Parts: sequence; structure tokens; C-alpha cells
Amino acid sequence: AFFPPPPPPPPPPPPPPPPFSRPPTSGMDLDLAKQNLAQVGSVSHKNTLGLFPLGKKKKQKFVVGDDAGVISCFEMKKSEAQEVFSTASEGGAIHCLNLNLNPAKREKVFVAQGQWVVGVSKKGAVFFRLESPYGEPIHHMVIDDVIIYTGCEYIFNLYNDSKDSGFYMCHDRINAITVQKEYNPNNFDKRLRNVMLGCQDRCVRVLRCPEKGAGELAYEVAVNSPVASLVTYEYEALGKLPEAVQGSNQVGLEPTAVTLLLRCAPNLPKQPRTH
Repeated sequence: AFFPPPPPPPPPPPPPPPPFSRPPTSGMDLDLAKQNLAQVGSVSHKNTLGLFPLGKKKKQKFVVGDDAGVISCFEMKKSEAQEVFSTASEGGAIHCLNLNLNPAKREKVFVAQGQWVVGVSKKGAVFFRLESPYGEPIHHMVIDDVIIYTGCEYIFNLYNDSKDSGFYMCHDRINAITVQKEYNPNNFDKRLRNVMLGCQDRCVRVLRCPEKGAGELAYEVAVNSPVASLVTYEYEALGKLPEAVQGSNQVGLEPTAVTLLLRCAPNLPKQPRTH
């Protein structure tokens, strides 16, 4: 009888891919890995995570605001997140969350819900509420001792000790806000702050804001795309601009005493004006 030859053996499997590696380009390269720390409700708004300064026992605490209006604080103990408090604040989803720039008041948490700014103590008790007189929801917020800077859709506001003390209307939607952090920690009442607004119309607007009175537009800087995020760069403390933040989607600006790093989003759709 005739038997056909056996089929050839299958080819050997391909070798495993090499472990992930990235050629070093600067001293700021980091190899990061995802780790689940805690489970909270759904979060659909950016700027809703805050990190507290390390405590006396060098334990890290963080706080998250979710779409149900729940503010959850956790503390890392033996690589596990243990809940410190969970506070449900009436007013809807948390649009943004921030800590106080004053080092003596960093343990207090402030959140924006619609037109309200709500303050929560380190034990989870609501101790402060402020309602904006304008119809736009608050999406961006910076807390500096008793001064609150808020960014709505088009409106920037400054509140000093809960009083509406400053106002500026942008030409297009506000996508990001930050405040220059150069101040004397022993003098929180008398100073002039620089507020940077990153806008949808491909422009960064720098306001000079006294503690009382409307914000004065100091200058505008045009960029190639709508601004997605802003951060101040401590030039004197850190030295020259690191290579890791230079690239096609980053822009470094050094006008007067303010240095900005901003990320542009070329695919962010242009929003129609509504005013």
C-alpha cells in the first residue's frame, strides 16, 4: 500500500518580543506602570484628582471627585489605599477639584459643582459654599488662601474672601487656567498675581489680577492650536527648560517674569461661539 509522506512539521513559533525599552533622551525619562489604587464612581471631568502633601508619617493621601458629587479621600498604608472619608455634596457632578496654594491650608479640598464652589475639611465636613452670580458652570478653579480664581465657559472670575472682586470675558472658550506661583508665603493679602487662560481660539491670555478690581489683560500669545492644558514652570528653581517638555505638541513661552508650558490639541474641534 502507498502511504503519503507525513506533512512537514509546523514552523517554530516566533521569538518573544523584547521587553519594552526606550532609548534615554533626557534625565526625566520614567518607566511607568499602571496600578489600581481605589475604586470610585464614574469620572468624566478632568482636574478632579488632588494629591495632598506628605504628612508627618510620610503617608500619601489623595482625593477624587466623581460624577455623583461624591468626594472620596484615601490614604496609602502598606501599598493599599484606605478610605479616610467619603462625602456626598449636593449639586451634581464634580467639575473640578483643587487644593489651597497656601501651604498652611493644603488639607482643605475645594470642588466646583455647576455654579457652586464647595469647601470640604480634612475630615470630610462641608465648611464653605459660594455661588457664582453667572449662569455658566465652573470648569476650572485655583484656590489661593482666601482668593478663588474660577474659569467658566467664557468668563473668568476672582473672588476675594467670598466677594466677587474681578471679572474678564474671553473671546472664546476657556480650556485651561493656571496662576503664577511666585509669592511671599508670609504675605497673602497684598500682591499682584498673573493668571494665564488657555483658550479655544489658539491664544493664551495673561491677566494681571490685583486682590480687588477687574483683571487687566497684560498680553496675548498666539499658538498653532487650541490650548488643552497649562502649567507654570519654576524657571529660577529648576534652571533651563528640560528636553522632555520640548516637542511638536509643546510650546515654551517666556514673557517677562512668567514662563509657561502649554500643550496644544490639534484635533480638538473648534467650538462655535454662543455669545
